[in-house]
Amino acid sequence: MAIVLSLQSLLPITLLLKKVLADYSNSEYAKWLSSTLLLTSWNRLFIFSNMYLFGCMPFAFLYNEAADYKRSFFSRLLESLLQLFLVQFQSFFSFFLIS
Repeated sequence: MAIVLSLQSLLPITLLLKKVLADYSNSEYAKWLSSTLLLTSWNRLFIFSNMYLFGCMPFAFLYNEAADYKRSFFSRLLESLLQLFLVQFQSFFSFFLIS
């Protein structure tokens, strides 16, 4: 949820900061706002959203699928990590063979 909110708020913030930079370019308070700061924010948000999308969400699904309540936490964790590794391994090599 936090990633979605930050993605939705980053575009208006970027437009606002670009306007502030154009209008108050000589101000000491606005000098720390630079295009590098905005680009870094966009890149980090993109990286973390992809990590969540391709890492945390499949792990959560696979952990939920291993929902045998008689088993311990670590056995469910091991099974879900193994399945996640196998799925990502299979998808990587299928893309490798296609291209």
